[in-house]
Amino acid sequence: MYYQFFVFHFVLCCSLVFVGCNNKPTGFPDVFPCTVTVKDGERPVCDATVKLIYDSQGSITVTGVTDQSGIAQMKSIFASYEVKGVPAGDARVIIIEGTVVPETKTDAEKRAMSPEEAEAYKQERAKKMDAMPREVPEVLENAQTTPIRISVEKSGTTLTVDISKYK
Repeated sequence: MYYQFFVFHFVLCCSLVFVGCNNKPTGFPDVFPCTVTVKDGERPVCDATVKLIYDSQGSITVTGVTDQSGIAQMKSIFASYEVKGVPAGDARVIIIEGTVVPETKTDAEKRAMSPEEAEAYKQERAKKMDAMPREVPEVLENAQTTPIRISVEKSGTTLTVDISKYK
């Protein structure tokens, strides 16, 4: 009797483990390898966020961040599910500036600010960002204005973008 009880629960646990390993959300599309290389002439652009905007993928976020070689390994995110690769299909490509103005206040200092102080601090940081030289042209940072398109194939896709052509 004990043996049957043990076998039953062992099989049940193994089944749950194997079923639980595939936590892909219902309706989540198949994904395929995709890399986007961003360069400025011959120089790689580092720490830029690359996003693919599909007209038909709903609330799936497709994103990657360029490394020191300017290459972004694209991944798809839906709620807490994240997977390397992107859905097949046509998408607009946006590239967002990676340069950020360093924080001058700690989190505790920011929490202690009055609403007026917080707004002034936010505006000060925005002015500093506006004064910084832009590496990525603004036209590439907006889904409505970007001229860059990608067609992701099931066999995998690689795209190289030279931002110097848009300056």
